[in-house]
Amino acid sequence: MVDAKATSPLLQIGGIIWFLLMSLGAMCWFALAAIDLFDALKLLPESISFPKGSFYLFGVSVCLGALIVYMIYEVVKKQPPSKVLSKLLTYLAIFGLALVFIVPQLSSYFIEAYLQEKGYIICESASHQWLHSQTIVFVVREDVCLNLKK
Repeated sequence: MVDAKATSPLLQIGGIIWFLLMSLGAMCWFALAAIDLFDALKLLPESISFPKGSFYLFGVSVCLGALIVYMIYEVVKKQPPSKVLSKLLTYLAIFGLALVFIVPQLSSYFIEAYLQEKGYIICESASHQWLHSQTIVFVVREDVCLNLKK
């Protein structure tokens, strides 16, 4: 087993920066997808694309944020966080993990219900999925769906 104190400080700081960049990237990707979606929900164009896969990233960024704070304590301050802070960070990480599964499902349910109320239907041929990353395309009419396939 490698001792944490034997690890290069440059490698430790580099790890923190890497996790920070991943967390910020996940939050930015989620925010941009959410902003685009809410703009489309306001304007109600002929077709609306719902990037459900991007909504997983909100919980991912919360989990990574808790991990980053813990890493800063261990690497920069060279001491573990207090028991209270450690407990809080653990709860925050578990909450972030729960958000990974809850946010995409709830948002999908409410967006689909809202758009069906507005007369939209799901265009199966234009929608796609890769692993858990799913994009659902809603259209006003069937002919719009046929045009999206081309």
